[in-house]
Amino acid sequence: MKSFRELIELPDFVTLTGVVSGLLSIFFSLAGKLDIAAILLFLCPAFDWLDGRVAKFIQRKEKAFGGELDNLSDILSFGVAPAFLGYGLGLRFPLSIMVLIIFILCGLLRLARFRVVGIEEGYYQGMTIPTNGYVLPVAYFVMKFLLVPQAWQLNTLLAWYLLSSMLMISSIRWKKII
Repeated sequence: MKSFRELIELPDFVTLTGVVSGLLSIFFSLAGKLDIAAILLFLCPAFDWLDGRVAKFIQRKEKAFGGELDNLSDILSFGVAPAFLGYGLGLRFPLSIMVLIIFILCGLLRLARFRVVGIEEGYYQGMTIPTNGYVLPVAYFVMKFLLVPQAWQLNTLLAWYLLSSMLMISSIRWKKII
């Protein structure tokens, strides 16, 4: 059995930094400090991108461990943390909470399918879960800047959580950009 010292490589520390960003986003969402929560959520995709670049740069040896750690990081940073941001913004009614739970479950299903099926050359199947790390914070700040009434904000966000859920588990081919 391998020890953590044998498994953990530099990219894993980048991944764990992304996890910390996601966890802090959750804590700030619960504390009602939504600007900070959204900024921390927006940082998560940067760490997710960076860990892959670092892994390629150092020619990572232990790929299975890094892949599993990345998947676990993704569900927290792009599934759970965005759901808590929605909750912090006011999606607290039973139907809203059910939508947030469905959102997390669809993210889990998306990640599990990716681990089993992989990707067709140059394409993903279904929307990638990190997309939520960009779209939700940007939507939050745009609506805040434009002074969109809270009821419209909540309806818009609820619609995004539903749409995102469906897109993540869809069979739509998404062109791989990076």
